[in-house]
Amino acid sequence: MVNALCPRCGTPKKRPWKQCSSCGLDPAHDEDALVKSVYLSVERFEDGDDRRRYSKELDDLAVRIRAGESPAFDPAVLNRLRKQKQLVESVPASAVWGAVFRLFLPAIVVVVVLVIIIVMRRL
Repeated sequence: MVNALCPRCGTPKKRPWKQCSSCGLDPAHDEDALVKSVYLSVERFEDGDDRRRYSKELDDLAVRIRAGESPAFDPAVLNRLRKQKQLVESVPASAVWGAVFRLFLPAIVVVVVLVIIIVMRRL
């Protein structure tokens, strides 16, 4: 089962944002290549059934791309993926770390309280 394809040469990849081992295309440094790589991956679907169905389609697309055929990209989907990328990039790192801290704060408090109790019992 294919997870992602290189949009340039059709080589299967594990993740759409990884560099192609065959032609060297690196989506991390090319926004258009990244958006097209995500388009040609199961990562753009949330539902497991959609992912399995599209993985089978990717097998066929890989053959056609390797034969020199250019894949037909739906402009609306490409636009949605670009907007999602911009949205993700607009989130400041401090907001991410704040969310992680709030998520783990209860566990941190429990550990600190347990350590205090253990220390107090030894005194």
